[in-house]
Amino acid sequence: MLLLSAGILSIGIGDTAASVVGYYFGRHKWNASTSKSVEGTLASVILQSLAVYGMYHLGLIHLSVSRAAYAGIAIIINALVESRTDQIDNLVLPLVTYAILVCST
Repeated sequence: MLLLSAGILSIGIGDTAASVVGYYFGRHKWNASTSKSVEGTLASVILQSLAVYGMYHLGLIHLSVSRAAYAGIAIIINALVESRTDQIDNLVLPLVTYAILVCST
């Protein structure tokens, strides 16, 4: 189920959280040429992590220690890739997340 949720996690939750939090609370930009903020990236990581935690506690996914570690790595890499891409992130983010999560199976 976690593999199937890669798109929703990365775009539906992570990208949306980064956009909203970055827009309203983003004070520290990654660099001068981008509007993406550190605060938005942190919001992406936190909300994606909470979503995985919620799915685990609802019984929707089973997480071993190694799968939880892969999920955490996927979430962090996803947020960092999102902070560095411009227009193609809606295509790239689910693929990056899925590719990392596939390694955990």
